Amino acid sequence: MRDKRTTKLVIAVFLIVGLIPIVGALDTTPTTIVAASDSSAADKASAAYVCDGVNDHVKIQAALNALPSSGGVVLLTSGTYDCAGIIAPKAGSTLKGEGESETYLKFTRDGRINVDREHVTLDGFSVQGSGYSSGVKWLGVVTVRASHAKIHSITGTADATIQAVFLLIHDPTVYAPTLQDIEFTDCKAVDTGTYGFLHNAWGTTNKVIKDVRYENCAAINCGKYGAFNPWITGFDFAELNDIEGLRVKN
Repeated sequence: MRDKRTTKLVIAVFLIVGLIPIVGALDTTPTTIVAASDSSAADKASAAYVCDGVNDHVKIQAALNALPSSGGVVLLTSGTYDCAGIIAPKAGSTLKGEGESETYLKFTRDGRINVDREHVTLDGFSVQGSGYSSGVKWLGVVTVRASHAKIHSITGTADATIQAVFLLIHDPTVYAPTLQDIEFTDCKAVDTGTYGFLHNAWGTTNKVIKDVRYENCAAINCGKYGAFNPWITGFDFAELNDIEGLRVKN
């Protein structure tokens, strides 16, 4: 006779296994794939957008714009994306690469990522910025100007023509509320001509930047290739802004 405990275990296993497809079906996050000009043939075949190596930011932005209002994921497959303009993720969206050593975004001609909407996530790629004009030199290759952003596993570098690789700035002309709840995890600024991570504020109101969290982030050789100004450093948390609730953890 089968032991009652064994019977219960068998029933439990069947229930768990039976739930797996249901749990998988619940993950309905819209995902759009973008491939680079040098991505693999398989990646290009699976992509909704295939870049040609010229103004790749246009197709990346088109993929972001095509996401529903509820958000979603734009996945950048392995390869190099040549971007000569701005990428601006929409609210609730995720721009995701296949890893810092796999997906590269090279920004020229004032190109950069502007996080100007709430609940944006950037994850798993490298950025490089160079050749910025005087009109945008006070920004960053990754410029965060809206709350509730997550910046994960991004490695970045830039020359001395822009103020920072990662810039967190309160700009009331873009986002008037208090800038808060920003998370940097496993991010690095390496071999730069400028600041690695910089906090700043413009205007006269809401100059407190609140609840910013850094975990396992690093700034290495900032100022190695030229210098944006004589005060270049890896981390600068208080320029024209005030600080509340800053946490830095290795």
